[in-house]
Amino acid sequence: MTTRDAKKRDKHARIRAAAAALFRAHGFEGTTTRAIAQRARIATGTLFLYVRDKDDALALVFHDEVAAMLAARRASVPVRAGLARRLAHLGLGFLALYGEDPALALQFVRAIPAIDGPRKAAHDAVNTAIVAAIDAELARALARGELRAGTDLAIARGNVFAVLRVGIFEWLARPPCDVAAGAATLRAAFAQLVDGLGPR
Repeated sequence: MTTRDAKKRDKHARIRAAAAALFRAHGFEGTTTRAIAQRARIATGTLFLYVRDKDDALALVFHDEVAAMLAARRASVPVRAGLARRLAHLGLGFLALYGEDPALALQFVRAIPAIDGPRKAAHDAVNTAIVAAIDAELARALARGELRAGTDLAIARGNVFAVLRVGIFEWLARPPCDVAAGAATLRAAFAQLVDGLGPR
């Protein structure tokens, strides 16, 4: 790694740390890009070389956190449990993470459709990791006979992803975002989905 690359990585890390601290301390509306730049010890103009606006800075924070959470959840999947429980295990990681600051998480989730530029690549990487986690559990389920023979795994993945995405968004959109209640709903949704996919 060149000295220039090292400096860029250092600035990127400082921006992410500054944004995370300020968003959590003052909320999305109470944080300015100027404040992020000051806390990261860079010029405001330099900040805009790394993030386009506050939504972009928020995505920078959440993408790293979601990626780390998902890696940890995949490593701790209860492999002997049934498919519904394994899928819920993955999904509950989002509730735990987003439950730390639901208002901030909702701002991030709402901004996802507009993500582009450098953050789009990071978002696509996170989505790819989510899809890979779902695919792994569906493949495991098919091998164990938990799914009907001939189940279209691409369609099944889309259904699982939809349950996860809609479940999380509806939970975030209805404060106070009780994690235990959200977890119960998500478990029930996955159980119902898997029952519909089960062998007959």
